[in-house]
Amino acid sequence: MKGKKGIVLLITLMFTLSISALILKNLDDSGKYINGTNIDNYYVKILISVDNLKEELVNYLFKHKKDLLNILEDERVKEGFDLNYGDIQSNISFKLYEDVYNINLLVENDFTKYKDIEELFLDNNVAGFDKFKNLVSITIKKYGEITNFKQIEVLLEEFASQMDNNSIMDIKQYLSFVGDENSNYVKCFLKVKYNDEISFSDFIIDLKAKNTRGFNIVFR
Repeated sequence: MKGKKGIVLLITLMFTLSISALILKNLDDSGKYINGTNIDNYYVKILISVDNLKEELVNYLFKHKKDLLNILEDERVKEGFDLNYGDIQSNISFKLYEDVYNINLLVENDFTKYKDIEELFLDNNVAGFDKFKNLVSITIKKYGEITNFKQIEVLLEEFASQMDNNSIMDIKQYLSFVGDENSNYVKCFLKVKYNDEISFSDFIIDLKAKNTRGFNIVFR
């Protein structure tokens, strides 16, 4: 057991060191651009940092897919670990993204495509499945497929308002814009701080496609 914990610790340490080195290099390469703009440097630097973190997380986890489960066993990865470089402070956490249901399937004519979602409602005593299905269908018809967490959040708030209760929030973590047919999904959470400006972002890393999906960011 101690040997396994040591391996997990080493893998996580190497991950942290590798990401730190790559981010520092990217920030240094971006320095001239930041200093040469008239845009608010706080936001520019945060956005560049977030973009760099996203890119390096994808590259590193894709390269070390075989070690993914070991990395995810580390409590610091689950709860979030600090990664500070230059005048940027960040906190990173990620977890395997599974046991979720793609609500885009609610527009399908074939009931078997979305029956698991209806069962999710029934099993958790969440009323109004047909109303939720109709709301999703109207939204997709008007705006296109649901592609990020913010859209889901807006949908759930609208549904809760229509139903005059918040029971839908009990299953919020299971409702997604992707399904769990792909076991190579990792959900990442980033907090980046520069001076007094802070950003919070989340997204899914698709290790099969080597890209990110559903990126969302807010500033506070």
